[in-house]
Amino acid sequence: MLFRSAQDISITVLRDNKGSLIRFGEYAIADKSLMNYIPAPLRQNMLFLDSIDDAFKGVGRGLYYGLAYLAQIYEARKSFQGANVIEFGMGSGIAALFAIKLGARKVVGIEKDSEAKAKLKAQMDLNGIRDNECLFIAGNFSDPGIVGQLEKLSRDDPFDMGIGNIGPHGVYDDFPVDFGLSFGIGQDGSNLQALDLVYMLDQKGLLKPRFHYIGAGFSKRTEWEGRKLATRKGTGNFSPR
Repeated sequence: MLFRSAQDISITVLRDNKGSLIRFGEYAIADKSLMNYIPAPLRQNMLFLDSIDDAFKGVGRGLYYGLAYLAQIYEARKSFQGANVIEFGMGSGIAALFAIKLGARKVVGIEKDSEAKAKLKAQMDLNGIRDNECLFIAGNFSDPGIVGQLEKLSRDDPFDMGIGNIGPHGVYDDFPVDFGLSFGIGQDGSNLQALDLVYMLDQKGLLKPRFHYIGAGFSKRTEWEGRKLATRKGTGNFSPR
């Protein structure tokens, strides 16, 4: 799958005194305060959050950039059907939960903020998402024990795809005109640490042969090639083999 700009995805944001709702085509994310106003049959394609505004504080720089990230995930929604997904930088977990709503079988997220785990669990319970569907690993990409933890979880079930929104990076300055076409260095070199982690996971056989990444902010294509990771045409998407 090649990287494609998400600037043409239609996103509708609705707000009133009862709460907020964000619509991506046939899917939507809404404050839990709206749950009782929405008929049960329509909730199947909806993700409810305690607070949309609070959840998006952990995605990029807030609502505007978080929507850009989720738009990319929504655009690739067919790829998530039955997929085992790894997320680099889980934050509030909203992207992982959205991926599950789109059909992902399982999402394993890495996040340095250990306090985010309790917040994620609350959102999982709210949406009826089981513990074995969304897993949280606390730590940095470069932590010595990360590969071992991922190996225990995916030794017999390699990852199909990855998602991530590691910043700051060029997409924040260019969106929506040049969405996803330029990238900078993540905080504390986190994007390059993620690259090294992908390489190690590949060496361990924990990635499917057609493993690919959807998101923004990893690095420039030359940095992938410098680590001998073959890239496909288009920035922002990769395949290690």
